Amino acid sequence: MGDDNTNQKRRKSKWATLYSNMTIAQTEQRLGFRIRSLKPIPVKTMIANASKDLGKDTQAIEQTKAKVYDRIVEHLQVEGFPTEADPDFKEVNINYLVHSAISPILADFICRTGRGSVQLQCEKEIASTDGETGGMEEFIVVDLTVGEENFIFIVEAKRSSLGLAMKQCLLVMKDMSDNNGGSTVYRFVTTGDS
Repeated sequence: MGDDNTNQKRRKSKWATLYSNMTIAQTEQRLGFRIRSLKPIPVKTMIANASKDLGKDTQAIEQTKAKVYDRIVEHLQVEGFPTEADPDFKEVNINYLVHSAISPILADFICRTGRGSVQLQCEKEIASTDGETGGMEEFIVVDLTVGEENFIFIVEAKRSSLGLAMKQCLLVMKDMSDNNGGSTVYRFVTTGDS
């Protein structure tokens, strides 16, 4: 059996440069803007905008929020809080927590819309249309259509360094939008702490 590096070398990549190996300068050149020029959109604003698109069923939204909260609490009771202070901590610990939070949201979306084709994909390979950049993403949902708009939802779980994860986040957003006809892409990065 080979180690991870040997297995990665054997696998033929669909891209020239792995997202995580790009510098900030290379990322900004590829994106065509400076990362520090971005203005964040508060989650509360995103939820308010999504509520307009998904309808005003506030009771259903509150029920989903309660399910998410309950799943997170259950996860923390069973697994404990994911922290690098734990010597057994691995990135997969964060992935389990993220999965606990995403599952009820996606399940409710599928039930409310009847869209059985919408599925959570884990460890999805992403490559740019020109083959220059690519990588693996922890969680991705592609087939989200609300009204006339298509959306893509991506979550990247990182062990540490939200700053380094931001460049990967932006590159994946660009490539996913390019690969899906300019769809709106929502992306979240978490370390489990933030």
